Amino acid sequence: MVPFELASLFLSKTQLDKLFILKQLESGMTTFSSLEMKLKISKRKIKEIVLSLIKEMNVIRSDQRNELSVDREIIQFKLKLKDNEYVELINDFRVKYLLESSLYRVLLFVLEKRTFSIVIMANDLSYSESYTYKLFGKLKQFFKHMNYGIQLKKENAFFQIGWKRVYHKNSPLFSRICCF
Repeated sequence: MVPFELASLFLSKTQLDKLFILKQLESGMTTFSSLEMKLKISKRKIKEIVLSLIKEMNVIRSDQRNELSVDREIIQFKLKLKDNEYVELINDFRVKYLLESSLYRVLLFVLEKRTFSIVIMANDLSYSESYTYKLFGKLKQFFKHMNYGIQLKKENAFFQIGWKRVYHKNSPLFSRICCF
């Protein structure tokens, strides 16, 4: 599975756009026009995303080095960031977005409970049943693409998580065993 496809399972479109904008700022600056072409969204939407990003940056890090400056067409950091500061900033946003993710909460729930029903999951996570079904579908898609042999078996109204023991040469588990 391509990293973007994996990220899109966990993150919202806006969160992905914010991370993309931060990636474009690695060189120090970017323009609304280039973001408009690359993201295929309007300048107004980009401005909303950037303003939201600025607010989040103030919450995550109150350091002035991380402040963004928006001047007509140009978005840039007020002060030049060192490489390690930039990497820390990007990683802080990645961790924040992952921990906020509904799919991440469902994944933790499933791995902790191991046997559950959709109703119990919806109640424990405070989601509607229909939204829980949607997340459950994404979770099955995630397990399928990760190819670790993790299965969700349905017995009556309950699901149970299990692992297939597959040891073929293309299996990730096999490659890990061979590395030791």
